[in-house]
Amino acid sequence: MTDRKPKLLYLAYPFRPANMIACIRTWNTANHLVKHGWDVTVVTPNPNLWMHTESCNNFEQEISATGIHRILTGHDFPMLVPSDVQWRTDGIGWFIGGICRRLANYLHVEAQAGWVSSVKHACSEFKPGDFDLILATGNPFISFRAARWLGLRLMCPYVLDYRDPWTGNPHSKTRMISRHKQEESTLLHECAAATVVSPSWADLIGTTFGVQRKMHVISNGYDPDMFSDIQPHYFDHFSVVYAGTLYPPKRVLDPVFKAFGAFIEESGCNDAKFHYYGSHIQAVQDAAERIGLTRHVVIHGQVSRKEALSAQKGAGLVIILASVDDQGTLADNGIVTGKVFDCMALGRPALVVAPQSSDLYTIVETAGGMRCFTGNNFNGMVQYFSDVASGNIAAYRNRDLFQWQHISRKLDSLLRSFLNYLG
Repeated sequence: MTDRKPKLLYLAYPFRPANMIACIRTWNTANHLVKHGWDVTVVTPNPNLWMHTESCNNFEQEISATGIHRILTGHDFPMLVPSDVQWRTDGIGWFIGGICRRLANYLHVEAQAGWVSSVKHACSEFKPGDFDLILATGNPFISFRAARWLGLRLMCPYVLDYRDPWTGNPHSKTRMISRHKQEESTLLHECAAATVVSPSWADLIGTTFGVQRKMHVISNGYDPDMFSDIQPHYFDHFSVVYAGTLYPPKRVLDPVFKAFGAFIEESGCNDAKFHYYGSHIQAVQDAAERIGLTRHVVIHGQVSRKEALSAQKGAGLVIILASVDDQGTLADNGIVTGKVFDCMALGRPALVVAPQSSDLYTIVETAGGMRCFTGNNFNGMVQYFSDVASGNIAAYRNRDLFQWQHISRKLDSLLRSFLNYLG
């Protein structure tokens, strides 16, 4: 045995300073594993390729201070992901890109497939012994394919990190084919282990592919240091904030809007406003019109993460949506949106809508400071609006359990158990 640090090669398509919600998990994984004594090298696209990046002028100095190493890749076939990666925006560029995207969709080629070849090229000079373990996070799940290729080439084990289910994703609009499911099965049976963000998804994936013993839950969470500079936005009225996406028919605002409207009518709080931050502008407008809340709904559109966090920190109440169904499938029950951890970090009360059998419901009950309701609990939501508006807010109890400082200890222990993995 030597005292040298174990070396981890981490394949993370989303990574700071890319402006993606997935970067919270990938950044904290790399950063905290370094603090636990790992030598971490992240393979990720060059930040210059991203269409949207966070506003961080000193990111290069910040990452240098953490001790994280990076290998910055190119991105072949950027026309397949024009909303993420820089691509020609002129008429000819969009015309060519549209043809390529339709062809890729017809052939069932993943949108980020071009990144695999870039990863292989960037890692072509590595040899066996350079790394002790490979960790790949998905989606995109082509990173799993790259991990297998590298594992065979470098003769070291690989671990798969599921931020979402692959072929069993309840929100995916992509039609899954048998080839994808067979590939997922092969990768799971050959990997050393797979981590997933919730117990229900661990059960779903483990049972579907017969790999229950390989599944390990590594929850999402929050790092207090990442919220230290968030200043609350000032609202001069009772403000309710929802910042995020909608996935009709399961993730919609209708039940919340109905309860909010009833609260306004019963309390006489006529200056109360519901503020929406996100890209689903038309869906929110339509819901507000259906329920007669138009004058109480303010739509801000897509904003930076920092601006959305500022609004949530200043809000009277934050809304978190998982599913309006009372009882969910395993796939539904495993949805644990990162917004719940943002609220913990900001110390704000939240009204959470999720199935009672869901993992999110359990997290809310454990942490305190928030209340979880099923989509049909109209009276409960109305009462909670009233309680919060009058200052009757419960304190957080166990939110420290969901700090990355705590979560990363479990991840560190798990990964170290595979340093001498023989397959």
